[in-house]
Formats: sequence, structure tokens, C-alpha cells
Amino acid sequence: MPPAVKEKDAKKGKKVGPYRFLDELGKGGMAQVYRGLHETLEREVAIKELLPRAANDKDTVSRFRREALALATFRHQNIVTVYDLVEKSGAQFLILEYVDGPTLLDLLKQGPLPPIVAAVVAEQLASALEHAHFHRIIHRDLKPGNVMLTGSGEVKLMDFGIARDEDLGSITKTGMAVGTPSYMSPEQ
Repeated sequence: MPPAVKEKDAKKGKKVGPYRFLDELGKGGMAQVYRGLHETLEREVAIKELLPRAANDKDTVSRFRREALALATFRHQNIVTVYDLVEKSGAQFLILEYVDGPTLLDLLKQGPLPPIVAAVVAEQLASALEHAHFHRIIHRDLKPGNVMLTGSGEVKLMDFGIARDEDLGSITKTGMAVGTPSYMSPEQ
């Protein structure tokens, strides 16, 4: 079996708390995301695991926990819901609502959205951002890859990993740019 397949399936069937890993959904710079199952409630979830190298960095662990706190603040249909934050054997897991659709980036790769669809997506995304800003949280990494659409077409804003909570202050240094460069404003 190729190494990539072994690594991809390494978590399959394993558990953290009542959550069983089913399969890998994706991997980013600081975390890997799996589709999972809350066995007691029989509910699909997304399990976001902080990568081992990131789990050894106190600032990254702090960001991960802040993401959980930020998401726990929200009650909005267009922001992914957090269910739990679990620590097991030094590893950190964020348990999130499982979204059963593509990212906005995946849709845009197929071509421009019809104007009415783009307007609905923009309206729902603006509503999510307004809710976050009302709670004094700034996303700071808004991009098509961090926006998902459910099977029924509902927009879900996700990945608040580098969000700034105005009430908690900043964990980034002054002058430090955060975000995805191709989606950042020119002044940054």
C-alpha cells in the first residue's frame, strides 16, 4: 500500500471521546480535518485536529482554542457551528458541524456563478460577517476556500483560525500580516 494511502487512513475508525473518525476531508497549514461520527447521537461531524508540529507551538495552540471560543460565541445559520473542543494525549481536536457540500472555491473553478446565485451567496456571507462583527470578532481570512455551501445551498463561513477577538486582544505582533496574501487588502 502506498505511504499516502496509509497516512490518509491512519485515523479511520479511531476515536476521540464519543467521536469516531471516518475519513479525511482536507489538510491545511496547521490542522487536518476529518469527517467523523458522534456515535451516541449518530450525527456526522467534522473533526479538526491540530497537526503535531503545530500542537507544540503555544501561539498556535492559543489560536486554535480562540477559534473554538469565537465559534462558540456565534448562533448564526451561516457560520459553522462548534460542538466541542477535546484534548487527548496532548492532541487538540475541534468538533464542528459537518457541511455536506463544496467550497465556494470549488464552485468558482467551474466558472462564474449566475448573478442571482452570487447575490444569494454574498447576502448570506455578509450576514455571517455582520454577526461576527457584532460579537467583535474579525475573520481575517475571508476567501472562497473558507466558504462552504450545504447540499441545500446554504452558505457556511468557516475557519476562524486567525480571527481577531476585539475583547481578547491580539496574539499577533504589531506589523505582522495575517491571512492569505492573494485575498488580503492592498494596504496590508
